[in-house]
Amino acid sequence: MEEGDLSKDYEFFSMQKSLQEVLQFMKVTAQAVGVSIKQFNKEDVIINSNKSKVQQVVMNLVSNATNFAPPNTTVEVKSAYNKQT
Repeated sequence: MEEGDLSKDYEFFSMQKSLQEVLQFMKVTAQAVGVSIKQFNKEDVIINSNKSKVQQVVMNLVSNATNFAPPNTTVEVKSAYNKQT
């Protein structure tokens, strides 16, 4: 991880839209290996984080899932808000 204050790169963004952006990009790669991707969201959540870092993590997870999934399968990406009290 780079040095410095990463919080200065934080911004508010829609997690659902961010996932859609990543998955749209990843669908071409997944289709090339015979895997489909589906996104499931119960609700949209606005988060305050480093958007590019969050998208990179999602991209790595989806890439691993599609690379190791058998052909003719579906990778399901689900996001949910976990309210902790």
